[in-house]
Amino acid sequence: MKIQGTRSRKGGKILFSFQTPFCILCCFQVNKAAFFRQWTGNPESKACNERSNKLRSLSRLELTLFRLQAQHACLDWLFRQIAGVPGHVLELGLGHGRTFDHMRRHMPERDIYVFDRENAAYEDCQPDPRFLVLGEISETLPKLHGTLGNRIVLANSDIGSFNVERSKANAAMMAQILPPFMAKNGYIMSDYPLEMPGFDVLPLPEGAREGRYFLYQRL
Repeated sequence: MKIQGTRSRKGGKILFSFQTPFCILCCFQVNKAAFFRQWTGNPESKACNERSNKLRSLSRLELTLFRLQAQHACLDWLFRQIAGVPGHVLELGLGHGRTFDHMRRHMPERDIYVFDRENAAYEDCQPDPRFLVLGEISETLPKLHGTLGNRIVLANSDIGSFNVERSKANAAMMAQILPPFMAKNGYIMSDYPLEMPGFDVLPLPEGAREGRYFLYQRL
């Protein structure tokens, strides 16, 4: 997930798949063109080409900065949207716990269920053990449908990386297993685009750059 540094060899080079935002500045060797194709869609589209060119002009530092800004802006907007609405919250991808810490400070009344392969959060960003679920999300999340099904008002899916193929697989998996948990009108924010029938794709709030985060709402 976010902090683990899995390694594999390809073409004699070691590839790291850290997801911690500031690790990606120096620890990845990736096919940059493939990464941008994932974010910009069909390269045959003129609009997609324009968007791709804009993203290609950004440095790794800018990509990371804009991602964090988009995540912060989306959360700030969503906190207001779900205020007073009953339901639970999902944090899918704990990492160091920075996003979780931000969420719990702004939603102290909410039960925030946190999922990741292992707990690598900072000492002051630790989730309540009652709501921490460790293991492969594809296996652990479906097991809690009886408890959480149709009760989630906000889910943050933050399990992507600069490893394009792995991120595509994670996004496809999340698009399959996450929708049954969402309450009517519930919101999903994701670091990668998700294809989910029955959900509206929402415009990003002010302060969030297009393509750095994605918002959905269940119909």
